[in-house]
Amino acid sequence: CADLIDVTPECIPDVVACGFGGGLDAFGVKWIPDTNAEDLPSFVEPGFTVLHDITKWREELRFPDVDSWDWAACGKKYREFYADDDRMLRGIILSGFFERLISLMGFQNAALSLIMEPEEVAALFDALADVNCKIIDHYVDDFGCGQVMLHDDWSAQRAPFFSLDTAMDLLVAPMKKVIDHAHERGIIFTHHSCGNAVD
Repeated sequence: CADLIDVTPECIPDVVACGFGGGLDAFGVKWIPDTNAEDLPSFVEPGFTVLHDITKWREELRFPDVDSWDWAACGKKYREFYADDDRMLRGIILSGFFERLISLMGFQNAALSLIMEPEEVAALFDALADVNCKIIDHYVDDFGCGQVMLHDDWSAQRAPFFSLDTAMDLLVAPMKKVIDHAHERGIIFTHHSCGNAVD
């Protein structure tokens, strides 16, 4: 028995698509289940990209209408199911900043964008932070979550995906924006990152 209850409501497109069901996520990326390993989550369909040029993200990306998702119904279901449980609810955001960039344009193009067009990446990450802040609002207002956890893998098995300077230049500001918002809403923020992030 854990001391937290993780909230992954099906009203968020990413929960089904990036989980085990496959389909389109919140940004229209196509995910497919791993038929060779059914215990593993879905992955982006090979060769599928939504964003082909980071400098055109404003034109090419269709941002989700977060407020249109059926938060109220999902929140009601969670509240009723856990009505007699005093554990804290923790809302999960499945794709943070670098993970979202990878899903949109593939790992190679995402990594190159960090180096070749850092200003455009920073602007996109700032816009993604606004999306994540809206999600936090619904986790607080509709679910009563006391904590949120953002998934954003920054490392592989042996080392980080990018330099410390890149992280400081491109990830600190959007992360701070989201963390500050969570704290303003009176909840705890946690960050999940797989891999060995020791630089």
